[in-house]
Amino acid sequence: MFAIPVIWIKREDLVLRNEVVTLFKKYELDTNDLVFKEDVNFDSFMKESLDIKVTLVDHNNKVCHPELTNFVTQIIDHHELSNDHDKAKLNIEMTGSCSTLITEEIYYNCRELLNLKPITDFLIAAILIDTINLDLYAGRTTEKDIFFAEVLLSFSNINPDVFFKELQDAKMNISSLSTYDILRKDYKQVHCNKNNSIQIGFSSATIHPTVFLVREDLETVSHNFMQKFNIDVLVIMFLCYSEEHIVQRYITVYTQSNVELKNKVLQGLINNRDKLSLCERNNMHEGLFQHGAQYSRKVVLPLVKEFDL
Repeated sequence: MFAIPVIWIKREDLVLRNEVVTLFKKYELDTNDLVFKEDVNFDSFMKESLDIKVTLVDHNNKVCHPELTNFVTQIIDHHELSNDHDKAKLNIEMTGSCSTLITEEIYYNCRELLNLKPITDFLIAAILIDTINLDLYAGRTTEKDIFFAEVLLSFSNINPDVFFKELQDAKMNISSLSTYDILRKDYKQVHCNKNNSIQIGFSSATIHPTVFLVREDLETVSHNFMQKFNIDVLVIMFLCYSEEHIVQRYITVYTQSNVELKNKVLQGLINNRDKLSLCERNNMHEGLFQHGAQYSRKVVLPLVKEFDL
């Protein structure tokens, strides 16, 4: 028996994850050795080999890979279960990082792997990034994240604060990316309203809005981006740091021509001012709001889906 880890993104999209590229370079590992989803002909593979077991990690939606559904035997995920997986062993818990759950599996089943430095440091890297260095104020970190981060650190000689800063600086530094790549780097799309007739896109950008919103090609690129993905509204969520290194989040809304729909989304945000710790910043940009640092897209997206649009 052997296992093949498959990265469920396109190979060309790895460049969008600068913190991952930085981590591989740090440990002198070649990203060309990774297997991406376009590298495997799953239809052919499944027909030829029936004795196959698939583990889904950090997601559980069957829609993403219907050809694998009958072969899923295990799921390790920190998102809510979106489909029934009767045949699969589930390890699903709302931790800040899926890496915490992977570490838990290793800790209780094959602890000797934690003596391998690249494995341990890669696991702790994901936990630190996902929980913003185990910051309780950010609203993601759980007690289990903290416990297994401490376990991993006991097997490693890294300084977590220094390590996190190195990776976070790489992740946050997206200024060299094109406007289009920034919009698609961390993108989700959902159907909204009762008839599911409205599609809303959510782009998350680790850049200060005052830097991004003044880009000369923003209007053109946003327009083309919305056409390509066939969305009615584009919500852009920003994550950045103040000069005092305090986490800040902002949100703004774009539309091609449907100003009424845009205003409904903006009004929906205003109506949830208390839930999002929202404050309007009229002096910065029309329709740009600053909101509570703990309210990530994981919170805002399901909230917007409930708006009366």
